[in-house]
Amino acid sequence: MNGCQPPSARTSAKSMTDDSDLRATGYYESGHAVVAWSLNLRVHNVSIRADNVRAGETNTDPANHLPIEDQLAILVAGREAAHIFDAQAHPSKSHADMERQFELLNGRPEQEQFALIHEAHERARRRLIEHKPKVALLAERLVAAALNVDDSEFLRLMQSHPIANV
Repeated sequence: MNGCQPPSARTSAKSMTDDSDLRATGYYESGHAVVAWSLNLRVHNVSIRADNVRAGETNTDPANHLPIEDQLAILVAGREAAHIFDAQAHPSKSHADMERQFELLNGRPEQEQFALIHEAHERARRRLIEHKPKVALLAERLVAAALNVDDSEFLRLMQSHPIANV
C-alpha cells in the first residue's frame, strides 16, 4: 500500500471552508427569514449566492410598521441563529445588517441604543428557539437545494411539523 488516497477520499481545505461557509450562511439567512415570518411578514425568498456562499439574502415585506425592537430583532436574527446552531458566519456577513441597525438607532441616546439592541437579541433568540426545527429545516433546504427557497416553498416548510429536535 502506497498511502495514497483515492480522489473521492480527499477533501481540500477550500472545500471544507466552502461547506462551512455554506452551512453558516444557510443558518444565518434562515434566522432572518423565520423571525420575519414569526412577526407576520411575508417572506418572498431566501437565497445563498452560488458564486459566493458567504453571501445570501432574505427578501421580505417591509418591516417599518413593526416596533423598532422587532425590526432590530429581524436584523440580529442571523447572528443569533448562527450562535444557536453553532454555525458561525464569516465576520463580514453581518455588515449590511449592522449598517441598517445604525440607521434605525441613529439619533437615540447611547443607553437607549444598547437597551434596544439587547431587547432585539432577546426577542430574536426567543423566536428562534421557539421555531428551532423550522430554522434547521429551512437551512438544510438552502444548503441541499439550488441555494434558493421561494415564497411558496418557504411557506410549505414553515407549515410542516418537523419532529426531530435539533
